[in-house]
Amino acid sequence: MRREGDNEMRRRSQGRNRAKMAAAQPTPIQANPAARVRELLTDSVRKHLIADVPVGVFLSSGIDSTALAALASREAAGVHTFTVASGKEFSEAEIARRTAGNVWDNSSGN
Repeated sequence: MRREGDNEMRRRSQGRNRAKMAAAQPTPIQANPAARVRELLTDSVRKHLIADVPVGVFLSSGIDSTALAALASREAAGVHTFTVASGKEFSEAEIARRTAGNVWDNSSGN
């Protein structure tokens, strides 16, 4: 025998189960977050390269500036790199120079 309200409880339970199943399915961003980060960075670099003057990238030995330089080199020709050497015991200049050489042939860090 069914009691009053059984149908309502069943509908609520089914709705919760559907919501749980939908939440368990990864969104495109969750499925490949690295691709989404690359897409966003590439889009940002592309927008920053729109200029009526020469554009440059400040290049240290870090992964962030290296990634931006690599993305910029894929999007435009003639982008220059710049590095500041402090003359202290550890200098990022040589690492930046090698990175620029791998990314572009026209590094201004020489």
